[in-house]
Amino acid sequence: MQNLTKETINATGFDLIKSKLSTLSNCDINIEYFKRLMPVKTLVELTEHLILSDKIYQLIIKENDVDIIKLSNLTNIILKLNIKGSYLSENEFEKLYNLLKVNLKIEKILSHFNIKIWKKLQKAKSNKKWIKLIEEKLDESFNIKSNASKKLLKLHKQKKLIEKNIDIKMNEHYENAKKKNWLQNENISWINERSVLPFKVSLKNKIQGIVHQHSASGKTAFIEPIEIVKLNNAKNQNEFDIYVEKKKILIELTICFNKIYTKIESINSFVNKYDRHLAIAKYAYQTNSIKPTFINDNTIKIKNSINPLIKDHTEPIPLNFEMSRNTDICIISGPNTGGKTVVLKSIGLYAIMAQCGIFIPADYFQIPFFDNVLSDIGDNQSIESGLSTFSSHMMNIKNIIDFTTSKSLILLDEIGTGTDPNSSMAIAQSILEEFSTKKMKLITTTHLINLKDWAARTKNVENAMMKFNKKNYSPTYEFLSGSPGSSYAIEILEKMKFEDKIVNRAKSLIGSETIKLDKLIDNIEKKESETELNNQRIKLKLKQLELESKKISNKEDKLNEKILEMEHNWGLDSYKYLNDVKKKIEKIIEKIRTENASKESIKNAQDTINKELTKSSEKINLKNKKSAISIQKNEIKIGKEFLVKSLNLTGFVESDLGTDDKLFLNISGKRIKVHYSDLCKAQKDKKKQNNKLHSKFEISNISSNKIDLRGLNVEDATFELDKFIDSAYMNNLVNIKIIHGTGTGALQKGIHSYLKKHKNIKKFNFAPLENGGYGATEITLF
Repeated sequence: MQNLTKETINATGFDLIKSKLSTLSNCDINIEYFKRLMPVKTLVELTEHLILSDKIYQLIIKENDVDIIKLSNLTNIILKLNIKGSYLSENEFEKLYNLLKVNLKIEKILSHFNIKIWKKLQKAKSNKKWIKLIEEKLDESFNIKSNASKKLLKLHKQKKLIEKNIDIKMNEHYENAKKKNWLQNENISWINERSVLPFKVSLKNKIQGIVHQHSASGKTAFIEPIEIVKLNNAKNQNEFDIYVEKKKILIELTICFNKIYTKIESINSFVNKYDRHLAIAKYAYQTNSIKPTFINDNTIKIKNSINPLIKDHTEPIPLNFEMSRNTDICIISGPNTGGKTVVLKSIGLYAIMAQCGIFIPADYFQIPFFDNVLSDIGDNQSIESGLSTFSSHMMNIKNIIDFTTSKSLILLDEIGTGTDPNSSMAIAQSILEEFSTKKMKLITTTHLINLKDWAARTKNVENAMMKFNKKNYSPTYEFLSGSPGSSYAIEILEKMKFEDKIVNRAKSLIGSETIKLDKLIDNIEKKESETELNNQRIKLKLKQLELESKKISNKEDKLNEKILEMEHNWGLDSYKYLNDVKKKIEKIIEKIRTENASKESIKNAQDTINKELTKSSEKINLKNKKSAISIQKNEIKIGKEFLVKSLNLTGFVESDLGTDDKLFLNISGKRIKVHYSDLCKAQKDKKKQNNKLHSKFEISNISSNKIDLRGLNVEDATFELDKFIDSAYMNNLVNIKIIHGTGTGALQKGIHSYLKKHKNIKKFNFAPLENGGYGATEITLF
């Protein structure tokens, strides 16, 4: 994209976005970078730019610490490192130290999360030895340590000794002068950073020394004893020696970094780049934004976007805007203060932000890669040039026509206004006809009726409108494409209670054709509102039918359970009866034995009885099998309970159905492979539901792999989500989707916080832009 004009930057509010990014940057050099920020030149460069920001954005969303400390501009410091004979000061080493520490932190972040695209950009890494070099010579306040060298340590010891001697000798002179009453007052004074004694002027010759000053009254002479003079001179020499040694230490330390000058320069460049993308990512997080999508089909699609410049001031109405590949010009009409210009500015702002690599506050954002954004918005009257508002607009539009290409985005506010109405209509249509030959994307606002009519009759031109609430005569700020909007000027006069004769006269002056057209537009709006209302009613009916269907299905399931329970009880009664018969027969056999019957006759009697019992048992099993409800393959889900007919035992499914139509069941802790045809729906004995797996899970069949949690608070949403994940897991689903919307971001953050702790979650991330973007999360289960 070519460089934007100052007028377009200010009209769209992009200057405010740049200012916000400047405040979010941590590197001083990037404050100026964002002030000069302009769109990226090529789509390839922009794509990489967006990916780099998105990598950091994803880490911020997951509440990872990726921020860095404030860093000064190191440009001059790096230049000094490359100049022979120069050395860095303690303050400059502090700035260099902070740079190396920040680079080390970034390195750890990239390594921990394995962000390959960023790791490739980090050409030079912070060697811990470099950091240690600075730490060995400078303390935490970045002053040279007293033990930075042996000589410096010795000099500091000498300094303490000299200062101690000064204190001792000064006190001796003071006590002596005080005892002999030579002092004007009883305080040791400080003049020019030297300790002096306040002698009476008449007695100043009582001691050898230097008179530094007299009092204003002339009665006091401030004298530094000669012995103290010598000690102070020794102290000054010591301090100079310390300064020389410190300078030597800084020079030697600077030489160490001279050798790695190019690496320091690379680190500085990398950290500044990271900070720029970090600022963009932080702003995206603050505004709940998404990464823009660029495609080549010349389509603009914006879903539920909220202009970040108005978000903090009012309760904004989300913008939903679409311009198909076949639409070159969109003409927005509607009432004054209805939001037409806000839509115009918002689209221009989004286009510029997107091509600067800044994320967009929307649920979905798709736009072509423009070579320029040209605008004529606001009052361009120029007193200096002697141009009227109309002339200024026309001059600007002429320049826009000259610079427009098929890849330009043009934004025109109230085209043609500022002169007489007839000329306005003719000029506006003529200009738009010229633009239409260039096949660019143009969005304009208007109140001119002829433009609405021209749009309705012209290919590749589309009407759009801002909705208006006729009940209270106020705008709704909702954008609607496909239809023109009325200005509602007469209706607003009536609401303001103008006299009827004024309103009626205005209507007569407008003309019948204009009134008819306004009524036609009004009828179209009513029809569209009715259609929307009907659609909402249909959706409500469908939901009600779905609920009724579920109720019927639940009743059917309960009926089947009752049948199974009855059949099971019948089987238990039958077995009880057989066992009673067996006991009676065994008593008969015991009686035969006590009466000395032969062993052979007893054995024959037992065989006969067992045969009869087996036949009876088989008949019971056969009836159970016939009464059992068969199952279909699609009913087999992991975790579901079935009855194995051949074993007359229940078990829980542990595997999917194999190619041989067999599967594994867990029956009383044992893994058994059976054919699916041997399965039927389990008979539930409510008195014996002791299976641990069943008591732990309440498995439900789910008809979809996604759940919509919008409208719920975080607590209710996580409760519903917990049940959904359990059901999905036990129904052998691997990939599921959560719809949480964007909103304030609280629900999304709460859900992501819950997912991080869930033991069955393998991974999760936001959905692709075409599937909901940051309004939905896709999950992979273990």
